[in-house]
Amino acid sequence: MSVVLIHEALRWEEKHILQQARGNDLRLDSVALKDTTWPAQSQFPSGTLFLIRCPGYFNACHVSSLLKYMGYRTVNCYEHIYQFGHKHLTDQILKSGGFPVIPSLVVFSVEQLNNVEKYIDYPMVSKPCIGGFGRFVHKIESRNQLIHVWDYISSFAPSYHKVLYLQPFISVAQDIRVIMIGGKVACAMERINSQCFKKNIALGGRGSSYALDSSEQEMISRLGRSLRWGFFGVDLLKDQNGSIYICEINAVCTFKEATYVTGIDIATLLINYLSKLTQEQDTCENTKLLESWELLA
Repeated sequence: MSVVLIHEALRWEEKHILQQARGNDLRLDSVALKDTTWPAQSQFPSGTLFLIRCPGYFNACHVSSLLKYMGYRTVNCYEHIYQFGHKHLTDQILKSGGFPVIPSLVVFSVEQLNNVEKYIDYPMVSKPCIGGFGRFVHKIESRNQLIHVWDYISSFAPSYHKVLYLQPFISVAQDIRVIMIGGKVACAMERINSQCFKKNIALGGRGSSYALDSSEQEMISRLGRSLRWGFFGVDLLKDQNGSIYICEINAVCTFKEATYVTGIDIATLLINYLSKLTQEQDTCENTKLLESWELLA
């Protein structure tokens, strides 16, 4: 059984996966979205496993859903890509499982801005409900700034950003990225940026190898029971009081910095995991997150 890596562009991560696969018995091919007309069922043998490496949310959703309904398995699966690409939906899923998340509000109209301050004090943070790499994340310190952010969203943002997603500003002591493969921790790193409250590597942050403490290990272990199908980057935030929150779950995560700072060959671990999946019939449907929280109690 072969594995096909679906990509928008060959970034460091995709090149490294393909390079490391050459020394493995796993047959791994790559296909660029722009070079294939979908659906393309006749192009791929029955049983082909697909690794979705499209950072663009909508492309990842479209191709994973097409492949799902053509009868193929994908890593990650459409359900996880869709769910975790929506920040407010991720919040609700995690809350339903008893996991700590930063409280949030979703505002759909300018009239509702008057109610925001009843629930969240300044400073607060606005984020796009769909988006990544820390882009369009703003710290809001006054009502005037809040109105300006809403004006931009309502006038210039694309339709999928015309929702104001707000959270209280957390004074972050540590920002931790945990790489999970098949429900198990591959490695963890702390993300550091002394110049900005956003610690994203894409925005100038740097990584440092990190050892999860016992409470973090317990939380991630519980989460791993429902993320045992797939490859994820889980972001944890720890505030100045030591409280820890799950901030995001990334279904198409980068791992270049984590590879360098931890010394863990994440690409090879992923290849070994994919090779294991080709020998099994397990599917994402057996681990649907929305249906499995009762198993975590």
